[in-house]
Amino acid sequence: SGVLNQSAGTVATATLTINDGGTFTQSGTGELITTNTTLGAGANLTLVNQGAGAIDGAAAQQGALIFAGDYETDSAIGDTNGLASATINDGATLSLSKNLEANAVNVGGGTSGVVNHSAGTLASATLTINNGGTFTQSGSGVINATNINIGNGTLTLANSGTGLINGSAAGTGSLNIAGEYD
Repeated sequence: SGVLNQSAGTVATATLTINDGGTFTQSGTGELITTNTTLGAGANLTLVNQGAGAIDGAAAQQGALIFAGDYETDSAIGDTNGLASATINDGATLSLSKNLEANAVNVGGGTSGVVNHSAGTLASATLTINNGGTFTQSGSGVINATNINIGNGTLTLANSGTGLINGSAAGTGSLNIAGEYD
């Protein structure tokens, strides 16, 4: 395991591997441009700034990806092996137009956090929209989840998908249907 903190400049490489237990954290103006980024078991990748490249687990359901700033997908995330988790922090917006597969997807940390899902498939065992979180589906985006939990947040669906939708507690969460949903 190792730690890399990137506060400025560009890391540009064809392949970046964050080994088991390793951590790569962006802050400031750092930018990550890769063709492929691979996360090992217990590895963490925190992105603050827009970058480029596919991100995936080294094996099934490995690695944690944290969006701590605004990010627009240009490549699939977890498309081959999936990630253990993907988290969109308070104050961050993920514009999801490619596939994302993670065992757990968490939107917001209690006050905000936004996913705008316009295309691709989000595949997850558990999608959680925490208090203050917003998940808005549009275009051709599809959610295939086993469980979708909504805290005091909002889920807007425009397309059919799969998953049991529940409030995280009685009387919590807002579900809006903005299209045809079966």
